[in-house]
Amino acid sequence: VHFHPAVAHIAPETGVFLELGPDPVLATATQHTLQPLTADEATADADERADGRPTPLVTATLSHKRPDAHALGHALAQLHTHGTDIDWVRWFPADPAPRTVELPTYAFQRERYWLAAGGGVGDVGAAGLQRVEHAHLPAAVGLADGALVLTGRIPGGGDGGWLAEHVMAGAVLAPGAALVEWALRAADEAGCGGVEELALQVPLVLPASGGLRVQVVAGAATGDGRRDVRVYSRPDRDVEPGADPGWVCHAEGVLGPPPLRSPGPVDEPVTAWPPVGAEPVRLDGFYEHAAASGYVYGPSFRGLRAVWRDGVDLLAEVALPEAAGDPEGFGIHPALLDAALHPAFLLDRPEAEHDEGRVWLPFAWNGVSLWAGGATTVRVRLSPRNQDGVEGERGLRVEVADAVGGPVLTVDSLVMRPAAVDQLRTTGGPEVDGLFTLEWTPLPVPAQDHTNAGSHEPDPADGGGWVVLGGQGCGPIPPGAVHHPSLEALVSALDDDGPAPSVAIAYLPAFGDPFYGSDPSDSCAGDTDTDLAAAGLAASEWVLELVRGWLAEPRLADTRLVVGTRGAVAIDASEAEGAGDGGVDVAGAAVCGLVRSAQAENPGRFTLLDLDPDSEPLAEGVRGAVTWAAHMDEPQIALRVGRLRVPRLMRAGGASSGGVAALVGQPAWRLELTGAATVENVKPVPCPEVLEPLGPRQVRVAVHAAGINFRDALISLGMVPGQTGLGGEGAGVVLDIGPEVTGLAVGDRVMGVFDRAFGPIAVTDARMVAPIPAGWTDAQAASVPVAFLTAWYGLVELGGLQTGESVLIHAATGGVGMAAVRIARYLGAEVYATASPGK
Repeated sequence: VHFHPAVAHIAPETGVFLELGPDPVLATATQHTLQPLTADEATADADERADGRPTPLVTATLSHKRPDAHALGHALAQLHTHGTDIDWVRWFPADPAPRTVELPTYAFQRERYWLAAGGGVGDVGAAGLQRVEHAHLPAAVGLADGALVLTGRIPGGGDGGWLAEHVMAGAVLAPGAALVEWALRAADEAGCGGVEELALQVPLVLPASGGLRVQVVAGAATGDGRRDVRVYSRPDRDVEPGADPGWVCHAEGVLGPPPLRSPGPVDEPVTAWPPVGAEPVRLDGFYEHAAASGYVYGPSFRGLRAVWRDGVDLLAEVALPEAAGDPEGFGIHPALLDAALHPAFLLDRPEAEHDEGRVWLPFAWNGVSLWAGGATTVRVRLSPRNQDGVEGERGLRVEVADAVGGPVLTVDSLVMRPAAVDQLRTTGGPEVDGLFTLEWTPLPVPAQDHTNAGSHEPDPADGGGWVVLGGQGCGPIPPGAVHHPSLEALVSALDDDGPAPSVAIAYLPAFGDPFYGSDPSDSCAGDTDTDLAAAGLAASEWVLELVRGWLAEPRLADTRLVVGTRGAVAIDASEAEGAGDGGVDVAGAAVCGLVRSAQAENPGRFTLLDLDPDSEPLAEGVRGAVTWAAHMDEPQIALRVGRLRVPRLMRAGGASSGGVAALVGQPAWRLELTGAATVENVKPVPCPEVLEPLGPRQVRVAVHAAGINFRDALISLGMVPGQTGLGGEGAGVVLDIGPEVTGLAVGDRVMGVFDRAFGPIAVTDARMVAPIPAGWTDAQAASVPVAFLTAWYGLVELGGLQTGESVLIHAATGGVGMAAVRIARYLGAEVYATASPGK
């Protein structure tokens, strides 16, 4: 009952208030009690009282926001740094004895010696643009309709720089001061007087990687000189022709006409600073308290130096921190303008507005005028404005002056609104930079110029004759090609001193029931109701024997073998090309997979040719397609109605990608098998459960890279009944930990085994992850866990391999094989390994 008077009574003689309990309830009340007691003791040193004694420390031993051991350690560290003697012997184990390190008696100092990355834009005039002396918008172009576009690029949150130090509720956010400064520059370039109105539409969240392209568009001038203005951004990457570039409008408003005159000094007259009667406000832990409320300002934004109260107004002195760089290139540096608004946190507001689920952001700027540029130290007056009873808004008038009272910037009205934390997490747009899909794109075949045939460069396929392997009628035979029923017949021709061909085409036979188990070269027709498994096995055995025989014949080393299939690849053909029945020849698909493995070990020896299953191509078309594929070194081609197509990895979400992209507005998603078991049905689906509270031993990880394994391919094809979940391994950064997790902390880089890692966020047991070794990339770390754990389980857990023993490792150049070799060497065993000749 008498808590407040008791604390007030002992405060002058007390140095530490320590709460022993499950949560800092009384500690919070103590801080509120002490704040008015020290408000009249404002000094230059925020850590001392007026009488020279240190400010009391208020802390608690436990907190529900962190594990007990971490909370207790944090409290002990605070006590230690405030002069309390701590018996650290009981904190550390006796064996091994802890090693103490002498620390310097002064604060740590950090100085960056690396040169800043150059941001030169070159000669923009050569591209028909106008150079603008602005740090973020270095180029402008006037449109034919009278509009003006300023364009530039800003770095992402992961690229460093002062913009990355503005973090709101965990999101790296471009400050509203930056957007209004861009609009001011657009007004200056367009001959306008300032920003009459600018309303925020969508917060500008900086991506974790890459950058953002920015455009400020000022519309054509009206009769009174006003212009509409909009601020856009999109990811900094090239976009496929015809695709949606992904521009997002972050703010829109109106640029005002030129002013008739400049205002006088901000405070008239300026006789003293601060004005007589202004009461100083202590700034003890100001930015620390702001960070606890969700406003994390880095060194570049910590420009607040002093604050006073003048009636209902707040006065402040703000300086541009050295970390923010030079003000040159801005009308007013956004970090300086943003810091000028920080005293607004000290304005009285209803207790109901203290909501941990939202942060206050500038929403609408009205009457913004810039009177002078290049300021580094300014005086600020913030005057609360009545919002006419509008709930959920706060209004301010902002006046910024230089050190002698000259006007720098004025804002007639700044309206601030709360933004939900979830809104900031989902406004960054779809992150699809790392998501690709396979697309069969047209590859034009140039027409033959018979009048100038001798002038073109010799083609790899024109060095000799052509042959076709297979039974009669199995496929089109190019003009002049020699037909052989089998590879053995071709070898016999070579034995008779026949010339080695430059190209050989072997068409895959149709393995029907009447011919299953017989020589495939005897026929090319069969029953379409053949069992798929038997047909696939027979086709694979046929092509395996063909490839082995081909590689075993040294006289064919310079001959390209083209393996022909029909309908073995799925192509989304246009209506003019015919869509077919949409089916895929399973046996042919198996052949393609096997030949691709042979291509990987024998580059330049094999080419895959897939013919249209619904029409017979012309023999001349086949020859032209194979010739051009050899010339372009294309390992796989497909012919559809005479058009040559080649497989390409396309960025997901583009015009030709089939619409595969991360889910917009869903912070948590992952790739899952949806519908029938085909690779095409592996699509992103929401997974909000990964954002739910963690279990005692769970960790939440931001996945930066995920490994793909054979198991993922089998699950995608439905070949392992009962198995679900794609992405068994990955690497990333710890976002959160369960209450019983030890040895890990938020921000640690980890790798390990996950249940479903094909998404931006994953949850796993803390015992299934380990720290990423120094120097490893995320991709390297993500490729290690499954292969090495499999090899360890086989060699150590099952085989019991020990030092001095010998071990034979088959396929030692595969993923698990290479891991097994490394582990066996680590254990001190003698290793014997096998591998294919190509490896």
